[in-house]
Amino acid sequence: MCLVTRQKKAKVLTKDLIAYKMLRVKDSKIESLCFLKTWEINKVEKADFTFVEKRCNYSFNDNEAIDKYYRLSNTICIAQGFHASLTKNRIIDFSDNYEDIIFKVKIPAGSKVYYDCTGLIVSDTMILIDAPGLKN
Repeated sequence: MCLVTRQKKAKVLTKDLIAYKMLRVKDSKIESLCFLKTWEINKVEKADFTFVEKRCNYSFNDNEAIDKYYRLSNTICIAQGFHASLTKNRIIDFSDNYEDIIFKVKIPAGSKVYYDCTGLIVSDTMILIDAPGLKN
């Protein structure tokens, strides 16, 4: 998934931010839907942002983001980083499988975050803090 935004510079959080991430549980492993990264509860994860130079392929975005950003100029596209949603309801659209689960994540103060206008975000730091239905 790519985040399309008009925000040119990451915002640095002054306090922790709670968000929601769609992940998949397979063979007792918690994995990202893209890039198949394995997650652990309460482990601080860090990533570098990867920006797409040319316009993003909109097939990697959801319908709400496409409606807001299609054909707009002055947008940037962020392919890699930790993608999440500010609300549970906003992230539900990304599930195409019964194994997908919405997890609560914390983005700690000091992290860099990009926001789009539909409630999606991408950050450079993320901690999985809640794993519904799994034993911690």
